[in-house]
Amino acid sequence: MLPHWMYEKEDYEPEIKKGGLFSNEKLLKGLLSKLHTESKVCKKHPFHPLVYLVNIIIISLILCFTYNKYVIWIIGIYAAALLLRVSNKTLLKIIKRTLGLFVLNLVLYSPSIILGTGNYVFLIKMFLLFLSLITYASTTSVYDFLTALKQLHVPDFIIFQVDIFVKHLHILGSFLLKVVYAIEARSVGSEKGQNKLMGTIFGNLYLEMVKFGKELYNALEARAFTGKYDYMIHKLNWKDYTLIFIQAVLLVLVILIGRG
Repeated sequence: MLPHWMYEKEDYEPEIKKGGLFSNEKLLKGLLSKLHTESKVCKKHPFHPLVYLVNIIIISLILCFTYNKYVIWIIGIYAAALLLRVSNKTLLKIIKRTLGLFVLNLVLYSPSIILGTGNYVFLIKMFLLFLSLITYASTTSVYDFLTALKQLHVPDFIIFQVDIFVKHLHILGSFLLKVVYAIEARSVGSEKGQNKLMGTIFGNLYLEMVKFGKELYNALEARAFTGKYDYMIHKLNWKDYTLIFIQAVLLVLVILIGRG
């Protein structure tokens, strides 16, 4: 016969300690969730991977090497036009990331502004550069990026390093996210042993990475991987030709304005 108090219902929620590792719990979980989410191969592409990568390279180079206000204005319109094809959810995500990164760099650049040596044109260029890069990162999968690198004749060993790095990030995010939830579930009660927590996490993380490395090597060996990367063949469509035409017009305008 169980005691009567065991039959009583009580809605009790223990207070979880938020110090140390959990001081920025929401931010930490958000970051680890992004690392945990593995990029997937897209069957539908708005643009050819190579054409789109060349597009972002051209925009980045123009923004890095020009201080002409008219050129920057044209690039701004072009970057905004590329945002018209994305969904509202993706657009909001791009704007949030761009503003967050821009504000962080603005804080670092603020001493120059306070001392009167800052350049506002540089800030505009920086914002447009962040906007273009984050737009590319938010609308392109890792596999499309690797495909574009392959078509640019980047050496296979570099592509291999990038691919392995991305896979390690996925494993890292997956493992640490599970660790965070496990620690959160056990963070009620005495703080005994909390000082050894970080050492334990990094120790287990190291062992997990070693295990993953061995499994990856065995998988590559079993599949007779020779270091040569194959890529999906994508055909150019009217959108790609339109983007190529716009890129050509953009380069001509930049050259003409630069000479003028």
